[in-house]
Amino acid sequence: MSVIGIEVNQGTMSRVLVMPIEGVLRKEVGGQVNPDGYYLYRTFISMYRVVLTTYETNHRRTVDWLEKEGVYGYDDILYGDMCINVTESYWENMLRILRTRGYNVSLVVVNGHQDALEVLNTSTPALLYTQPAYALPEWLPGSRKGAEDWASLVDKIETERSARIKDRRMDERDE
Repeated sequence: MSVIGIEVNQGTMSRVLVMPIEGVLRKEVGGQVNPDGYYLYRTFISMYRVVLTTYETNHRRTVDWLEKEGVYGYDDILYGDMCINVTESYWENMLRILRTRGYNVSLVVVNGHQDALEVLNTSTPALLYTQPAYALPEWLPGSRKGAEDWASLVDKIETERSARIKDRRMDERDE
């Protein structure tokens, strides 16, 4: 019997997906739930055992946030304070810990290209999930369409003031 091309006797649900909370489930700025990351998570828990990772060291705060946002069904959480081997990268540490605990890691979701490289260096497949930090391209710090300089704003205000002074409709409104 097979389930979407995976033989049941191979252990469909023994395949483990690792997903970070920061940058995927939770927005890095503001700390709100990321709706797209949440839907991605909900899709993955139908086919994988999911282990969450976080840089957070306050275990209670993490679990409370997950419960508040309705994130259920994960198998385990690895916290930032578990990474004690300073000779390994963050992801080398996390994957070593997971394998030591008996998890068969099939895929790691990451939210940065450097993280993807670290995961790939451990011979583990990586899925790069990225989302823009700024809602509009012109809000980017280096954008040419960014905020106007102060002198330009002052000129616009002065132009508007002088136009109002010359506008006869403004006089009619006072009467």
